[in-house]
Amino acid sequence: MKIGSPAHSTQRSPLVDAVRGISILLVMLFHFDMYYHLGTCLPVKALHLNHLLTLITRNGYFGVTMFFSFPGF
Repeated sequence: MKIGSPAHSTQRSPLVDAVRGISILLVMLFHFDMYYHLGTCLPVKALHLNHLLTLITRNGYFGVTMFFSFPGF
C-alpha cells in the first residue's frame, strides 16, 4: 500500500444514491403533508389519489431509517 492512498474505494453507487434520494423525498412529503394536508387539494381529489397519497405520506418517516441504513456504502 502506498503512503497517502485511500484505504477504501471512493466510487459512488448510483443505486445507493437513488435509494437515498427516494428516502429524502419520502421525508419531505411526510412533513409537507403534515402542514398542507395534501389529501385535500383539488388535483389529488380529481385523480382519486387520496388513498395512495395517504399511504406514502403516513409512512414517510421510514425514509429516515432508509437514509441512515446505507452510510457504509
